[in-house]
Amino acid sequence: MSSTSPVDISDARNLVMARFTGTSFILAPSTAERHFAVTAMDVYGNESAPLQSSEPAKIKNRFMPNNGKLLIIPNRLQPMDIDYYIVETTVGRFVRRIRTPKHKPNELNVSSLKNGAYVLRAHSSKRDVSHRLSFFIIKRR
Repeated sequence: MSSTSPVDISDARNLVMARFTGTSFILAPSTAERHFAVTAMDVYGNESAPLQSSEPAKIKNRFMPNNGKLLIIPNRLQPMDIDYYIVETTVGRFVRRIRTPKHKPNELNVSSLKNGAYVLRAHSSKRDVSHRLSFFIIKRR
């Protein structure tokens, strides 16, 4: 990854990951332009020529905003008939159920949650269904 194109793969400062066997990974959001190059390695350790990105990657932050105490629900979700919210770990383990607040329906109190990454689900009793809304990260100093 580099701020200039083409990415110089011989410069160690541009190295993001080595010997990665997965198909995707999450990179922290940034306001800087990022250019990417991807190489592959065969079973003998021979590296392929880099595949260069043609334009800078535009990475959006898709986490719900919070200050460690209050989670802000986007206005686009307000018209939904949400009875309560479910907080889960990123692997789907139930953590907490939060009733929809009457006085400020776009703010959820998450002050009792530990630092970490979570999934927010909305549950509707009318349709007896829950939907994953978004991910959020609690990071207090």
